[in-house]
Amino acid sequence: MATDDFFRSRLDQMIDLRHPLAVLATRLPWAAIEAAVAPKLAHQAKPAKQLAGEDLVGAFAGEFGGGVSAAGRPRLPVRLMVSLLYLKNSFNLSDEELVQRWAENVQWQFFSGMDYYEPRVPCDATQIGRFRRLLGKRSGNDTLVQPLGLRWAALAYVAAGVAVCRSWAAGVGGRQLCGSSWARSRCFSVGKRSNTSFR
Repeated sequence: MATDDFFRSRLDQMIDLRHPLAVLATRLPWAAIEAAVAPKLAHQAKPAKQLAGEDLVGAFAGEFGGGVSAAGRPRLPVRLMVSLLYLKNSFNLSDEELVQRWAENVQWQFFSGMDYYEPRVPCDATQIGRFRRLLGKRSGNDTLVQPLGLRWAALAYVAAGVAVCRSWAAGVGGRQLCGSSWARSRCFSVGKRSNTSFR
């Protein structure tokens, strides 16, 4: 656990923890998602290149450049990148719009696992595209959502449904949120699928 910063407020003290993204952030199996993504992000071993030739002394042979290199910039946290992909898909944003809105939105930062508000963008917009390419076009969403057993759209639907169902069950604004019998039945079905208990 990080040392508390006495000059900044923690995000969990600034936001409403009943917000759908805050609820989703606490309920997602982040460890399972990171374990599913980790093999794709591991440094790959490069084959050694063979070099043979002749110089003034005579013939020579050798190899170079093989093995696993730890060179380069350290990667951003997996939870941050996965949450950025989720937010991008949920809100249908471009990479540039996503990083700008992330810097302004404390709910999104809490969802991404940040402890304190960060007024700057989390990464360059091109890094999101690189992360998507590392995961692979076809298997990217499957790798991320496999531990959940859901699709991206279903995940957003469950998050919104949990918030609607909880407020309806608590009687706070229930008439506005679930005015029709169809809406109430949808709340109950989403609640049962997401293991939400009703009063």
